[in-house]
Amino acid sequence: KDNGRNQIHLFHPEDDVLLKRHVEMEWVLRINEAIEHNDFVLYCQGIFPLQQKELPPFYEILIRKRDEHGGIIPPAEFLPSAERYHLMTKIDRWVIQHAFMALQPLFKMQSSVNPFIVSINLSGMSLGDAQLLPYIQSCFETYDISPGHVCFEVTETSAIINIDNTIKLIKELQKMGTRFMLDDFGSGMSSFSYLKHLPVDFLKMDGAYVKDITSNQVDLAMAKAIQSVAQSMEIQTIAEYVEDEATLDCLKDMGVAYAQGFYLNRPMPLSEALARHIGTISTQQQIAAAIAPDMTI
Repeated sequence: KDNGRNQIHLFHPEDDVLLKRHVEMEWVLRINEAIEHNDFVLYCQGIFPLQQKELPPFYEILIRKRDEHGGIIPPAEFLPSAERYHLMTKIDRWVIQHAFMALQPLFKMQSSVNPFIVSINLSGMSLGDAQLLPYIQSCFETYDISPGHVCFEVTETSAIINIDNTIKLIKELQKMGTRFMLDDFGSGMSSFSYLKHLPVDFLKMDGAYVKDITSNQVDLAMAKAIQSVAQSMEIQTIAEYVEDEATLDCLKDMGVAYAQGFYLNRPMPLSEALARHIGTISTQQQIAAAIAPDMTI
């Protein structure tokens, strides 16, 4: 209509395909530039103990991207392109390095830091990267980070697809003192059978079961089954998508060890979260400078 009446425009399905490809290729360029110029930003979301308050809290590391106006772009906008065009190993390494850079000042400024664990996600592509383990080892040495403060997290689907590599990586990282978490557990049909072969420290229940456990008996039964199996294997459980008090109380009664979700807290810049953990503004500024010299909070 904008071009006037009495005209015909033929629609070709290829038009949408080409447009999608064009958008993805733009993201490939922007992702590579973000890695080179440190235009990614580390956020985190807390994971809190439900049963034993003396257990250390977690901070799950999350990635965002700054746009040209200083705004924040969510990962759903760029991670699909990163996965399609094999950029996830680069992103994973960027996250590991900059998370360690953020942690380093905490250990330099005081001899004893209140215990906490940061959880860093690894993509399925990184599980197949033979150089990932040496890279992680070098980061521990370079930034002098205690492995006991770090947990690596992979989705159940990625772990199963790369089962042999995952088992090897878990065992090698655990030798160093790090922990390992299986995310989105329960999403696969063979979850329990594979769990026997994965020596993980934590299971994060698939949020699809957690969010409706107070209203859906099937979801409640699945969550209880996961909790029961994990407990028998001495694996601590984490429930995500906790969005109200009723869900939290149900998880407590079930014996779930940790909870995560908007009801407890929302994602925030990693520097801010670590500063709150220590309780000083100066710490926040030093962490922010360590993450990226030009970064302002």
